[in-house]
Amino acid sequence: MKLIQVLLLCLVAIVLSGCLQCYVDPTVTKSSYTDVVLIEKPITVNLESKFSFNGKHQEQTTPILHEKILKAFEKTGVIEISRVPTDYSLTVSVNDTGDMGAAFGKGFLTGLTFGLIGCSVDDNYAITISYKSGDDEAISKNYQHRLSSTIGLIHPIPYPNTKPTKTPFDEIMDDTALKFILDMQKEGYWQKN
Repeated sequence: MKLIQVLLLCLVAIVLSGCLQCYVDPTVTKSSYTDVVLIEKPITVNLESKFSFNGKHQEQTTPILHEKILKAFEKTGVIEISRVPTDYSLTVSVNDTGDMGAAFGKGFLTGLTFGLIGCSVDDNYAITISYKSGDDEAISKNYQHRLSSTIGLIHPIPYPNTKPTKTPFDEIMDDTALKFILDMQKEGYWQKN
């Protein structure tokens, strides 16, 4: 009996191990680093970040967001994050508006069939980035992104002709930081030192 349980557990592990795929919504227009106006010296800012799930702050996830958004902004060459106080600040708030009830129901069916019937779950991200310079009023921009995750052997592919990615949240943060920089530059900010 124990041998059957071990074999069944191994089968489930094998079936599910390679079956998780993540896709970034391709309908969200992508920006390009080549569009950024490079400046001689990056703007040094303090960074504050906050991650929420359905409006509820997720303290344990905020450091992960902070690290990813820090890297995303520094990749642009326009922003440099400072660990000491400056007159400039960026605040990034991400709210994941996922449907846990639907995800649980779909996941239950996938588990019940040992991964043979797969499922797709969406995470919709509402992202707000605010820039504040000294005593000036903050400038805020809002962005939307979606991440679809699939699990199981047979599952619907959420975006046909799109390859899955291994770093979906990084891609979303990179794209959002880049869009914010480009939007600010279109409005006349951060074009020259």
